[in-house]
Order: sequence, then C-alpha cells, then structure tokens
Amino acid sequence: MIFFLKACWAISNALSGGNGSQVATLVREGIILPLCDLLTVMEPKIVKVTLNALDNILRHGENIRSKSKTGINPYCALVEEARGLEKLEFLQQFVFHFIYFSSFQLFSYFRNSEIKLKSPRL
Repeated sequence: MIFFLKACWAISNALSGGNGSQVATLVREGIILPLCDLLTVMEPKIVKVTLNALDNILRHGENIRSKSKTGINPYCALVEEARGLEKLEFLQQFVFHFIYFSSFQLFSYFRNSEIKLKSPRL
C-alpha cells in the first residue's frame, strides 16, 4: 500500500503544481483511469490523495472549458468513461468526513455539468 500512496502523492503533486500543458500531458498518457481505480482502494490516505488529484484535473479542465467554444470540460468525459462517477457515488458512504465531502463535491460537479448540458440554451 505504501507504494500506491507514494505514487499517488507524486501524481497529485505534479497535477497541483503543474501548468495546463503538463496536466494535459498526464491526462493524454492515461492518468485518469488509474486514478479512478484507486478510488476503490479502501485506504483513506490513498483515496484522499486521489480525490485531490482528480479535483486538480477537473479544475484544469474548467480552464479549458471557459476558453473553448464548446463550453464542455474535456476531462469530465474521461472520468465518466473510467467509471469515476460510480466510484464517487460509492465513496459517499465512506465514514471519513473528508472522503465523504470530497467525493460528494466531485459527484455534484458532474451532476451540475450534466444538467447544464441537457438544459436548452436561450
């Protein structure tokens, strides 16, 4: 487990301190699927760091969304494809407050994005 925690910290640090192109490179290299897989590890420290890493990716995606004409966060679909939404929903049953709160925030972000996409534009 210590290996997973150290690897997750390294990725999370790269994502939180990285610029948009560095985050995009990590996403292109396929970092979202393994991060979503780590959400199922029942080790609170690993899950906490993983949630932070996914949050950083989605924040960078929001920057892309705000600058693009599509109005879509490109990283949301990748998290959904990695079954991240299901895993975030499951984590809301977690006993640890931080994990519950963080997973709820990320899950709500997806639901709000989905509502915006489905609602008609005026």
